Amino acid sequence: TTVRGIPMRHALIAFTILALGACNTPAPPADDAARQQQDVAAVNAFVDHIGETFNTGNLDAFMQVFTEDAIQFNQGMPDVGGKAAIRKLYEDALAQHDIKVVFHTQEVSVSGDLAYEGGTYDILIRPRDNPAAEPMTVTNRHVHVLKRQADGSWKTWRMMTNGSAAAEAPK
Repeated sequence: TTVRGIPMRHALIAFTILALGACNTPAPPADDAARQQQDVAAVNAFVDHIGETFNTGNLDAFMQVFTEDAIQFNQGMPDVGGKAAIRKLYEDALAQHDIKVVFHTQEVSVSGDLAYEGGTYDILIRPRDNPAAEPMTVTNRHVHVLKRQADGSWKTWRMMTNGSAAAEAPK
């Protein structure tokens, strides 16, 4: 038998292919947008958590924001790779200075299990050997590349900082 000149067997195969294809239809864009909004909100909350945790002075708690294989890239310094080396960097700095930080996120983008967050940060620095000194405030730029963990949380995988002053043009 035929349906509009097409053998019934071919019509059934075509219908089955179309029906199976409908089962694999991606989620509607509204679901993707809602998921994106949730991810961006989670990244923003995580960056706030980084600052809050650092400012408590509890280095053990602060180090939980990094993956084991994190790398920190700071202007004018060698790259610091691995959680233990990053911890040493902060231990040395905090031994000499009372440091507080405030992040100002300007951009967040999430793609799968990676997220990018960038902006500026204010760092207030006071020498530990002179607690009465007026703290110095410096504003720099930063980029965090975050990795989603198995439990859905975010951790810093890569971090780059540099000065906020514009570079001079070569002469």
